[in-house]
Amino acid sequence: MTPSRRMILGSAAALTAAVATGCQRGVKQPAEVAPLTIKKSDIPVGQAVIFTEGYVVSQPVEGEFHAYSNICTHQHCPIGRIIDGVAECSCHGSRFDPTDGSVVQGPATVGLTEALITDQGEELKLQL
Repeated sequence: MTPSRRMILGSAAALTAAVATGCQRGVKQPAEVAPLTIKKSDIPVGQAVIFTEGYVVSQPVEGEFHAYSNICTHQHCPIGRIIDGVAECSCHGSRFDPTDGSVVQGPATVGLTEALITDQGEELKLQL
């Protein structure tokens, strides 16, 4: 029996949905990330830190902080590590500058989602 056009298109749509869902399974989207309060002293000057709660935070110079979602804009995988001051996606290798969230290397074409930072003295409150 030869499959009908409808069967082929239906199977292709189901496969596409399954693949897309599989890449994103268990990964929080930026809108779902809860606010986070961190100590300023947890971010070394001149470095960036990945927080599993959903943020990449950097302090390029003393007292200047930047925060972004730790979810890659390519296919919503987590940013897995900081290498030579650059945040790298754990799935497809997109790289981002943690001081401004911009794309350093694709496949991502859009920068990281910026978080709102509220200075609370010795701590920072982060919210996407």
